[in-house]
Amino acid sequence: MSALAIRDIDDHVVDVLKQRAGSHHRSLAGEIRAILTDVANGVPVELAGLTAEEVAQRNRRVAELSFSYAPSTSTASRDEIYGDDGR
Repeated sequence: MSALAIRDIDDHVVDVLKQRAGSHHRSLAGEIRAILTDVANGVPVELAGLTAEEVAQRNRRVAELSFSYAPSTSTASRDEIYGDDGR
């Protein structure tokens, strides 16, 4: 296995990665490995490093949002649809 040394990482980035690692019960190195492995295997960046449960929760939220908002695309008026009958 290879080793990487990455310099000049912003402190905020390190703090966020440490928090994320803690929430996944991983070390910082383990979290970075999980993210890099997922990205190398073609997992979309926004899902990289997430647990299976986190991905499932995200997918449920996306599905809920998809069905809760359906913009109207109709440009017809009520009169055009029903005519003079006015049903």
